[in-house]
Amino acid sequence: MIDEFITIHKKHKDMKYDIFISYRRTGGKDKARSLKLELERRGYHVFLDFDDLKDSVFDKRIIGAIDEAPIFIIILSKNSLDNCKDDNDWVRKEIEYAISKDKHIIPVNPDKEFKDFPDDVPDNIKQHIGQHQFSTIDFEQLFQESMNKMVRDRIEPEFAHKSSKKWIYIILFLAVLAASVFGYTYMVNNKILREDIAEYIRIVREADSLYAIMKFEESVGLYEEARKYEDKYISTKYANDFNEQVQNKIDEAEIKIEEEKKKAEEEKLAKERQAMEEMIKENEKITQKSEAAKAKKATIINGHECVDLGLSVRWAKYNIGVITYKLTEADDYYGDYFCWGAITNDDTYNNGTKSIVNTEYDAAKANWGNGWMMPTKEQMIELVNNCTWKWVNDYNGIHNLNGYIVRSRKKGYTDKYIFLPASGYREKDSLNREGDYGFYWSSTPNTSKTDYAYSLDFFSSIYYVIDYARAKAVSIRPVCK
Repeated sequence: MIDEFITIHKKHKDMKYDIFISYRRTGGKDKARSLKLELERRGYHVFLDFDDLKDSVFDKRIIGAIDEAPIFIIILSKNSLDNCKDDNDWVRKEIEYAISKDKHIIPVNPDKEFKDFPDDVPDNIKQHIGQHQFSTIDFEQLFQESMNKMVRDRIEPEFAHKSSKKWIYIILFLAVLAASVFGYTYMVNNKILREDIAEYIRIVREADSLYAIMKFEESVGLYEEARKYEDKYISTKYANDFNEQVQNKIDEAEIKIEEEKKKAEEEKLAKERQAMEEMIKENEKITQKSEAAKAKKATIINGHECVDLGLSVRWAKYNIGVITYKLTEADDYYGDYFCWGAITNDDTYNNGTKSIVNTEYDAAKANWGNGWMMPTKEQMIELVNNCTWKWVNDYNGIHNLNGYIVRSRKKGYTDKYIFLPASGYREKDSLNREGDYGFYWSSTPNTSKTDYAYSLDFFSSIYYVIDYARAKAVSIRPVCK
């Protein structure tokens, strides 16, 4: 799904981030963004700098982010290391700083673009990157499979050793305990003086710190009981009994832990069943209401057809600018391209900080009339989360008309769908990435970056809502109530 709505469970509790991603913006920006979204979907906290930093001094935010992440991923897109001959190159600075901090480096070879190091790349970078296993990521059909392999082989092992620490303490405690019993038995058999035994008991008492580390309350209680009967340590039989009692307490503790785990699992399942039953009842109520409302809604507004997917708004069947009686070529489905806040092909973008829905800057209302509007960021998220997305090539038998069939998952609406073509984007007078990528404006601005607004972006293996430069001219798919 999309990055804003995945709950992040940070793997490394001592640092702010789990992973830092370094990349060359030319050729690597889209791949870096896709990699960040997928890693966050899997529960990792990732730092990726989207801003084009203009300071001449290496940015303190970058240094701080590398310090706060145990894993450093470098995306080796085509020509990504060509400028590393320059001492002031930022990619070079990021790599050298990560090497100096002994970070766990994972080189990523996207779509097998990286072939070899350029001759003028510094030797220390060649040596440190070259000694690591490269992770090849297929950003097209095998994206998920290649991500699974990288996470399993390169990322998870970095965190896995943390969980074994408590078992070291338990083993250490048992080893000291066994040594204590053996020592007392040996002293009894060899008739060592009582004064020496008392000194040995004092040494054993110093092992209390192990109990504190383990927080093993049952064993601590047994140890305190043993203090009251120090004379009985002289007896080999008591030493054996003591060892047996400790083992019994350990067995009881293990049984108790298993019982608690089983009880917690049963309670969890009961809550899930109850929540599922309540959700089914609620869905039935919603379905009944939506069925009644669906029959009252018109399917054509101001001459433009809409599709009811059972969501909060209905979605237009075509993009703004599509001539419905002429649909024989791929670009017939693309329609017009708009900068954010523009209402014609020729307008420049709007840099306001408020939503433009139903205002004079709403291209859907301006071109299709009252009742139509641009979708909000939240309505796009609703479309992503409540529909199935199937990538198709040559839609309706039309060459290079590629894109997603977006079909409703709502009960009573599963036969309803819309087609979103991968119409690319227009920059100046040039049309780019048509047939491969789709970009659709929402009416919601990014209030913290006035040159960006939110859009629905996708290619053949992923789809998400994210901010995008307002100056780019992209498609608009209107909605209506």
